[in-house]
Parts: sequence; structure tokens; C-alpha cells
Amino acid sequence: MLKDVIKTKSNKFGWSKSGREKAKPMNAIKEEAKPMNAIKEAERVVRPGSARLEVTVDCPHEGEIIVSSEYTFRIGTVPEALRVEVSLNRGEWQECRESLGLWWFDWSNYAPGGYRLEARIHAEGGKTVVSLPCRFRVVAPDSVN
Repeated sequence: MLKDVIKTKSNKFGWSKSGREKAKPMNAIKEEAKPMNAIKEAERVVRPGSARLEVTVDCPHEGEIIVSSEYTFRIGTVPEALRVEVSLNRGEWQECRESLGLWWFDWSNYAPGGYRLEARIHAEGGKTVVSLPCRFRVVAPDSVN
């Protein structure tokens, strides 16, 4: 029956001349018949621990100007991260705290100037990943006006 529909031409309403069923264009029929590799791609399961490890500095943003006496860095990463640390101006790594699926570092007592922030995660098997650097500036609150 499908063979008949393909061979018959459709009229302006999209019905086959035989009138038995609506004719389908050949490209629609080809799309319905998916190759086996497409089915396997759709059924692929991501197993725990196989996800790509990533870490990003969410706050501050690149180029941000901070005008407060206290600031909290927010670090985003994958759930597989066991520990997250931050480093300012390539200094000592300092441990972050985890809350609500994100990692945080409370920062205070800093001087005005330019800073470079990096985040690093530790995952199972000793794997570590370091974020791209985030550059930002701190300006004294009284110098903003």
C-alpha cells in the first residue's frame, strides 16, 4: 500500500489520486526510517564519572569592578567535584565551601587593584581541572563617586 502511495501523484490537497490515503513526500518517508547509528546515539546513557570535568568562575564576571568591603566568589562545576579551591593572583589555593550545588569562597580585607582568580576542582582518581582565569578590579568605595 505504501508502494502505491509513493508511485501515485498527489493532487493540490495532498491526497493520492487513488484516494485511499494521504500521500507522503519521499523526504518525509526517508526521515521516518532512521539509520541504526542514530538510534544508538539517542539511547546513549551517560554513566556516573564519565562526564567531562569542568569548572567556571561564575562571580565575579570577567572585567567586573567590585566596590564593597566583602565579596563572595561563586564557582560552578560538575557534581563529580569532591573539592573546589580558588587562587588569587597565582597565590596559595584556598578551599571553598559547597552549598546548593555551587561552591563559594567568602573574601574580605582586600586592597584596591587588579586581580586574577582561578578555580580548581578535585575529582575521583586524583583528577584536577583548573578554570580559565577571571580578571576583575577592586575599587575603594569612596573613590566611586
